[in-house]
Amino acid sequence: MKDPLSPSKSHLLDLVNALYATRDHAQISRELLASLQVFVPFDAAALLPIDPRRHELMKGVYSGNDAPLMEDYLDRHAVVDPCLLDAKCPSRLNSANCLSQLLAHPAWSVTSFNFAHAVSVVAGWRAHPLALLRLHRRATAPDFSAQEIELIDGIAPHIAMSLVLSRSTDSQLMGPEVGLLALTHDDQLVYSNEAAQSVVSQVKPEKIRALALSKSVWRNQDATVYRLQLLPL
Repeated sequence: MKDPLSPSKSHLLDLVNALYATRDHAQISRELLASLQVFVPFDAAALLPIDPRRHELMKGVYSGNDAPLMEDYLDRHAVVDPCLLDAKCPSRLNSANCLSQLLAHPAWSVTSFNFAHAVSVVAGWRAHPLALLRLHRRATAPDFSAQEIELIDGIAPHIAMSLVLSRSTDSQLMGPEVGLLALTHDDQLVYSNEAAQSVVSQVKPEKIRALALSKSVWRNQDATVYRLQLLPL
């Protein structure tokens, strides 16, 4: 293994790994928002589940020093809040929107919602919107940078997949383990979690990438099924 990840990137992958290790939605949300504060600082944030049938926002988890202000506002005005329109556009999944220009519109001055910057993303999996992540900053903080928005894009599909696993209703079976690997462009393995190490320790990284690109299904001798996919981050 060469070119090890920087501490910040390794910590970010640890965060993604923690998402898959948790099965309770509220706990996933709390831990995610607390960890995300390290990489994308915010004054208020929310992770709101989306009803899979009606595509409507449901009660979620709030975080940040100004979380009560944000929660109170959404309770009162969510129906007419233009920043939540993404929840009605399930075709635009895992692509963050910077909403700061929208918040600067004069119409917002009549509300008590005193944030100047915002970014939101609908986290989805296999064309299904599953949650809305919303982050806000006051005017005294800088706007969200392109790098921060790219990071949110990368983590969004992992939020969605972790929610899929947490919603499993089959009480007879354990939830599937998710192996997490990070490969460089030249197929150097720079990160792997415990679930991945137990399965692919004898497999060359370039073969792993080839299987993922071909969307192959790989079965071992006891008929366990492994599906490989390439994800952002």
